[in-house]
Amino acid sequence: MTGALFHVDNSTGDISINGATNISGATNINGATNINGATTISGATTISGATTISGATNITGATTINGTTTINGAMTSNTPIVMVGRNAGRVYTGSTIVCNVTGYNRGSCYNTGNGRFTCPSGFAGYYLFLYNGLGGNVETYPNTRWYRNGSVFSWGAAHVNNSCSSRHGLTAVCIVYLNVGDYFEKRVVSASMYGSSQIHSTLIGFYISA
Repeated sequence: MTGALFHVDNSTGDISINGATNISGATNINGATNINGATTISGATTISGATTISGATNITGATTINGTTTINGAMTSNTPIVMVGRNAGRVYTGSTIVCNVTGYNRGSCYNTGNGRFTCPSGFAGYYLFLYNGLGGNVETYPNTRWYRNGSVFSWGAAHVNNSCSSRHGLTAVCIVYLNVGDYFEKRVVSASMYGSSQIHSTLIGFYISA
């Protein structure tokens, strides 16, 4: 089904699209809809109402999905996902925690040379970041902060201020909005953070939504 404009409306009943299907151009799919089989939907698309999409499906272009939607089968995404860690030595006050070990770095957003996560083209939006690590040995006040574009981002700070016979465990979580080119990093602002031998210092970041 091709053309400049294609509308599917369930005014006379539910709609089912079965088999290999190509839908191109500006498209509106309204009402209770089932799309099964290998399907490609291209162009500006709005899917409204209760919708079930099954099988291998590609949806490209500007797409809005409204209502309750169920997607069955394998899905693929190119959204940024990063999980990195550090085993290159202790990190001291005033330094960025540079993670030198990469678990995942989809989109190549994280720089293992300077410790910055940079928002890539096409993915301005909200990101979730998590950090967990260990303070320096028997230190009483390991303290960290998130930084955005070189300025402190105080949400989700992780710090401890009491005695410890070994090391303090720290965990920090925050959501931040990043524009394309913005960068985010984790810094030590007092004492130090463990970074040797084992990958106990781990940073995770991923795209949530625009």
